[in-house]
Amino acid sequence: MPPDNAPLPTLAQHDGRVRAMITHWISPMTVASWAMLVVLWVGSFIVLIYLRNAELVDAETQINNLTRVMAAESEVVLRSTEAILLYIRRTIDDGDSREREKVEDLLNSKTSRVPFLRSISVFDADGRLRYMTGISHPPSVFSVEDREWFATTRDTPTQTMIVSPPAQSRFAPNRWLVPLSLRIEGPDHSFRGAIVAALDPTYFNSLFKDLDLGPDSTVALQRADSAILARQPFAEAMLGRRFVNGPILKMLQKQRAGIVHARGAIDSDIRIMGGRMLDSFPVYVAITQSEKSILTVWRTQMVVVMSATTLISLLLFAVMRQSDTAARLEAKNEAVHALVDASPRPLATLRRMPTGAFAVEWANQHFATLLGLPLDQVLDQPLKPLLARVTTTALPHAIDDPRGSRFEISLKTSNEPNETQMLCTPVRGRIGAFDIILVTAVDMTARRMAARRDAERHLLEALGRMAGRIAHEINNVLQPILSHCSLALHANRDNDSVAQHLYEIQNGVRNGRDIVRSILNLAGGKTTVRQPHSLAEEVSAAIDLIKPSVPPRVAIETELRATDGKANLASGEMFQILSNLVGNAVDAIPEQGTIRITLDHCNVDLIESAVLDIAPGAYLQLLISDNGCGMDHDVARRALDPFYTTKPFGRGAGLGLPTVQSVVTALSGSMSLSSSPGNGTMVRILFPEVAS
Repeated sequence: MPPDNAPLPTLAQHDGRVRAMITHWISPMTVASWAMLVVLWVGSFIVLIYLRNAELVDAETQINNLTRVMAAESEVVLRSTEAILLYIRRTIDDGDSREREKVEDLLNSKTSRVPFLRSISVFDADGRLRYMTGISHPPSVFSVEDREWFATTRDTPTQTMIVSPPAQSRFAPNRWLVPLSLRIEGPDHSFRGAIVAALDPTYFNSLFKDLDLGPDSTVALQRADSAILARQPFAEAMLGRRFVNGPILKMLQKQRAGIVHARGAIDSDIRIMGGRMLDSFPVYVAITQSEKSILTVWRTQMVVVMSATTLISLLLFAVMRQSDTAARLEAKNEAVHALVDASPRPLATLRRMPTGAFAVEWANQHFATLLGLPLDQVLDQPLKPLLARVTTTALPHAIDDPRGSRFEISLKTSNEPNETQMLCTPVRGRIGAFDIILVTAVDMTARRMAARRDAERHLLEALGRMAGRIAHEINNVLQPILSHCSLALHANRDNDSVAQHLYEIQNGVRNGRDIVRSILNLAGGKTTVRQPHSLAEEVSAAIDLIKPSVPPRVAIETELRATDGKANLASGEMFQILSNLVGNAVDAIPEQGTIRITLDHCNVDLIESAVLDIAPGAYLQLLISDNGCGMDHDVARRALDPFYTTKPFGRGAGLGLPTVQSVVTALSGSMSLSSSPGNGTMVRILFPEVAS
């Protein structure tokens, strides 16, 4: 067992260890895994954003290139048509007698080479048909005066070809045509007629269809006022329809070509829209493609990336869980180790080895002291050989599997055999039992000694009460003797021989009276009134009274730092305490020596209060130490027993220290002593501090 003056870990130190171990519950592997998880998801989102933007940029590039190609193709078609119409107008303007024959030959020869034209016709100023490809004798009642394209051509004084909105053919009502007209003027620029080419929109539909941009894409040929001339996919209701506020038209009003992201007017989907104006005609090509169809491949990539990221995240979570579990187990082990170290009792933990035997995984210094071995020779050692080295008896069979067992062994670590009881308790968790056993060692010798002391205390209490009554009766007997001795001394002042005998009788009676008073104080039974007093002043006053009786060979040194501390004391109690302790110290110093008395503040925590059996809180600590001969272990162990003394017969009754202890106990304080042969003795007294 640890000595009485062994330093114990304070509660603050224990709390600091626990807090330090809690900070290690999150292992570096867990922190690294969380960091990798964050980097993984952030990186995945960055990659997905990059791939999405790349798909959209590729789509924008493709649409921009296709609008350039489609604009060039449309430009060729319109230029070819305009060239034919200009040739016909020049033939008509020349006034050739063979005008009709030449025009009809041209119409019959050119229309077979331009598949995008349905027919070419010539009309007079009143809108009556003069020539038409494929018709030798046009009907006399046929007139286009009410047609929009004719009115536009008649009312627009321009020499260039006019592109009109689509219209249905009068000869084939279910067929749509795009009129491309050219104005015929007289010398005075008066309107003389119009040449019109019927452009087939389905030609552009077949041309646009070869682009194959996807199911949600559209390609359209539109006039500058956004009227649709041709569209793929073909929709009859869309021909001629205008989108005045369309995003493509707004863009082309500022620039001749470009790309814009906007919501479609028909399906309200977000689309990439590209447009390009033709160089020679107020016509533009528009291509739109839905982002939904563009990002089809990207969505597949997203599923792959997110699946891979989720799988890696699950693996990281598994690693983090395993790492965190390992860190928590390690932290719990460290917490158990810290609690074992902080315990004032001998404690150890056992762990099963691969061989099946149990070894000491961790132990505190008290456990090693109990075995009489250094701590490093106890840790990681098998329990059975370890106990076999220090026991004087045969080991019990339970030592092979000590779980839940209790056994007693005799240890040969001191001069006398030390009976020790060991309780082995398995440590259990929420998921079952661990292969860890908590061993609590109890010094049965000390416990039996404490029980014997308790019995002796009860016996002494009974003896004290009886001694108090006897002392009271003896005091009643001694008082008349002392009185008559004084009278006899007064009557025989001139007889030296008789006076000397009377003096001896008087001194003996007084010594007996002092012993009787000590017995009465130890027995108690009287009411004492205590009040707060300055402990430093009480100590100083008591020392002033004691110093004259101290021999010159012994010096008394004082250091009273707690000058503001107060404690509850009765009159004369401090003198009684110091006179007994200083007297014992003087007797322990054979020649020259020093008695040192110090007073200071002291704070008792929970652990120390449990050891000293006092309440935790603020105390005043009084230390009385000397450099005398000291005491061995057996003498120090019995020094507080009443009537126990090592002084020669007649020099002491063994009531000094028990009397001091009874006074300190009555003050709700604590008294302890530590001593060793040749190193002197130190007595430590704690007085509860009273608030000022």
